[in-house]
Amino acid sequence: MSNTEIRVVTGPANYFSHPGSLSRLNDFFTADQLSRAVWVYGERAIEAARPYLPEAFHLAEAKRLLFTGHCSETDVAQLAKESGEDRSVVIGVGGGTLLDTAKALARRLDLPFVGIPT
Repeated sequence: MSNTEIRVVTGPANYFSHPGSLSRLNDFFTADQLSRAVWVYGERAIEAARPYLPEAFHLAEAKRLLFTGHCSETDVAQLAKESGEDRSVVIGVGGGTLLDTAKALARRLDLPFVGIPT
């Protein structure tokens, strides 16, 4: 018998994968929440997503963080520091490692997470 604790990770509450799904952010978050979002993205991913990004990405109050590291405690701690105070949602744009890191950041900040796989 194993004494290893099982860590339960919940799945997404909502999952949308269709053209225009990014426009649904306003269905789940207020304009104020989106203005305080922290966007974490990879360089190639953000270029691919740019034509589809909602206005909320460009808001002056939103935090935009380019991520080029690995999913590590050190990188997540650095992103948390760079995120600043008063954030309301973490939005990750990219692939596997980036989305894992953005999920870890959301957990660290105790915020909702939105994943935008590219």
